[in-house]
Amino acid sequence: MPTRTLAAFASGLRLADVPDRVVDRTLCMLLDQHGIASFVASRTPWGEAVTRYALAHGSGPAASQVLGTRHRVSAPAAALASGTLAMGFEYEDMHVRGDGHPFAIAAPAAFAAGEAVGATGADVLAGVIAGYEVGVRVSYGQDKTATPWPERGLYPITVFGVFGSAAGAARAIGLDAERTAHALGIAGSHAFGTMQAHKEGSMARRLNAGRAAELGVTAALLAREGFTGPREVLEGEFGVYATFAEGNPDLSAITAGLGEEWATDGVWLKNYPCNGLFQAPLDA
Repeated sequence: MPTRTLAAFASGLRLADVPDRVVDRTLCMLLDQHGIASFVASRTPWGEAVTRYALAHGSGPAASQVLGTRHRVSAPAAALASGTLAMGFEYEDMHVRGDGHPFAIAAPAAFAAGEAVGATGADVLAGVIAGYEVGVRVSYGQDKTATPWPERGLYPITVFGVFGSAAGAARAIGLDAERTAHALGIAGSHAFGTMQAHKEGSMARRLNAGRAAELGVTAALLAREGFTGPREVLEGEFGVYATFAEGNPDLSAITAGLGEEWATDGVWLKNYPCNGLFQAPLDA
């Protein structure tokens, strides 16, 4: 069962189990992400707008920092703003095999949730790594010969991204495997994403990572309180793959090599602020 296998992996991850190269690469990506967030927060209308929103509506304990700023708001509001800022200028991460920009979703969630409960830096960093691994791996089960999701109007980055944010937040706040599975189920029950905002060029396109990060934080904090979610949200009869995917998905690929082959080894950062498919032609 991939959902519960991923939950057990995320909840049990310790930095001592992570290769040094993975930790080093994660820290480099965090520096890159903070730089992007700082720029977007102060230099773009959507960054300024989402920061104002978080400050105005992020009621509750102001425990979590909005990345790239000095502002502190509630954890869900911080995740919403931070994810939007991290993915707000087309410089986010890509992956050679998986779908999407998982780091721009998982890291803001782990930071926001971890700060909210006073987690250690080690736990937050473990959450970032766990969230990235899960966020990439949940996309591995797709049938690559089927019609690509974006051509059907679906935005896979946020459909899969909610699992990375939920796993990252759950690990950062120290949930056990059972409650982490519930967090994944809660988040996956509300997986979402369409391409219409891309089609129209609206600011809502920038909000995709923010909403996915916010949902992951909310799911983890609800699970912490005993709220339950479906534990087969990926593989179930009405799970994410049955609902969204076409062709013949191979869900065994999601957990193959888990803990031995690290998704972080396949991450790369954009050199140009545009779609990842255009990076090589621009270099040429």
